[in-house]
Amino acid sequence: MLERIAFIYERTVLRHPWSALAALALVLFALLPGLRNFKLDASTDALLLESDQELRAFRQVAVRYKERDFLFVAIVPKDDLLAPAVLEQISKLRDELTAVAQVKDIVSVLDVPLLSTFEGKITDVAMNFETLRTRGADAQSARHELTTS
Repeated sequence: MLERIAFIYERTVLRHPWSALAALALVLFALLPGLRNFKLDASTDALLLESDQELRAFRQVAVRYKERDFLFVAIVPKDDLLAPAVLEQISKLRDELTAVAQVKDIVSVLDVPLLSTFEGKITDVAMNFETLRTRGADAQSARHELTTS
């Protein structure tokens, strides 16, 4: 069967490429008026079955935790990640993304709490933790915490 299709393809398309292109253009031209009615639905509802157990569980979690859309942005710096120039670049990118109207909040490596450097009562952590934005934050302690926690 495959050999027959290959033979027909070779005889019609490969031996007469201009005729094949003209026929293809004619078909596309004939379909052009219906193009404005063409819609491609790639939503979760269209791609998954309603009886899918994972979809049902996902929807329950989304309702419970009021899920929002999110985007992960990763950068690969030329220098060390904790170098001041790279941290400044991350800060500028964060500020630019914050300026976008649809963005509700941003969590970057600059905002991650550095808990291993915290000294005091555990109840005070929520108010007094350090981040990479904190002046005088120790880069080596931050590196250790970010790579081992």
